Amino acid sequence: MNKLVQAGLFGAGLVPVNTPELVSRYNQSLKELGIEPTTLAEFQVDGLGWSPEIATEKGDNYYLSHGVSNQLAIVISPDQRLRPIYFPFTSYDRRLMIQYFEKFIAQITDITVTTCVCLDIDNEMSKYRSPLDLLLVDYVIVRSMANDLIEAAREQQQLVQKFQQADQAWSDPSLRERISASAKAHGDLRFRSVEITDWQFADLASFHTRALGGVFVFRGLPGSDQLLIIEDGKELKKLKNQRNVIGIADKALLSRLYDEELVEVDLAWYQEHPEIIEEKLDCLLAELICTSCPETDYLNLTLAQKKGLLDKYGSDMPKVFHDLERLRRQLDRGDVPPYQRLSRDLRVTLLHPNQNLCECLQETVSRLIARLQPLSLLNTFTCDKELFYRRYSAWPEAKKLWAIETIKKHYKPRMHALAENCQSNIP
Repeated sequence: MNKLVQAGLFGAGLVPVNTPELVSRYNQSLKELGIEPTTLAEFQVDGLGWSPEIATEKGDNYYLSHGVSNQLAIVISPDQRLRPIYFPFTSYDRRLMIQYFEKFIAQITDITVTTCVCLDIDNEMSKYRSPLDLLLVDYVIVRSMANDLIEAAREQQQLVQKFQQADQAWSDPSLRERISASAKAHGDLRFRSVEITDWQFADLASFHTRALGGVFVFRGLPGSDQLLIIEDGKELKKLKNQRNVIGIADKALLSRLYDEELVEVDLAWYQEHPEIIEEKLDCLLAELICTSCPETDYLNLTLAQKKGLLDKYGSDMPKVFHDLERLRRQLDRGDVPPYQRLSRDLRVTLLHPNQNLCECLQETVSRLIARLQPLSLLNTFTCDKELFYRRYSAWPEAKKLWAIETIKKHYKPRMHALAENCQSNIP
């Protein structure tokens, strides 16, 4: 993991919490959310307020929650706006936080001068008992807390308003005492912008969640209206007779995705972007050589040396590599083969989201493709960093070095692009 840190591919964009005052505020927020404070003197947080150091300390990546169906967040600084989210519970977490910051940035800036904003991301279900429960979640309510500051400001402003408007209010000792006590406890809150109302986020017609071993939820589809793709075999067995439920390993999944117009294999697009096929070929070749010869410096191999190693270990190369080579030559000659002639493995390798899908659907489908395409290095790092880090830890050293250089060369962070696309959805 040290090499990822040095390359800026892990820990980049995290906000430091490195003073006693900030650590104290974060711990107070954990207490307010019903979570045991950290003993660390300093750490870093992502856009949701999740800290990799605290997760390691507690031995629990889900520490910022009350179970995977009850997600929480902490905003300790406006600097968290547009920062990466390293351990998203759902695929819509990024869009939710982008919209939350856009809607309440003035209040966040004011509140975080003295305390944190705690978020209870409430789907109004205490626990998911079945993947079918996810079809009931068509919005979440984001409830904000700030160590009683929001409630105190609301109360103080109401008291002052009553004092100003009521006849002979100056002679009411109880009212004067309440105003004085509020000012002593919280200061003058009359002109502070700290009011954050409960907010409904409903841009989740389709999403992926880690709950129940991982489930993809699709709604509003042209064919069957709704579809659940289940990752956990035990959960799938419980729903084996459900019509719109399918396992991620089911051989019929690919056809189902096409029928629902969620994915496509646009060979004309690949013809215009031959470098994408070259990247896929390089992924397969790096996997073969780095696994067969773990001491090899793959990054500095010449083309001739790669060919020599391919000739030596080629019997272990998946057939899809040769299918890709053949397709590359056909497209070079202007010969676009019919989709039906492509092998199933080649179809999976060439999958990408239907370009006509909305942003929400494209985001969810991209995450699904990361699961279906193990060699999808860049897409996996972009859409599901936690999955990438898990795969990365099992790779030979040579492949790790190659992956780092490949990502550094081609990776484009998503948060700013998502922010631009989310603007039109912010109420």
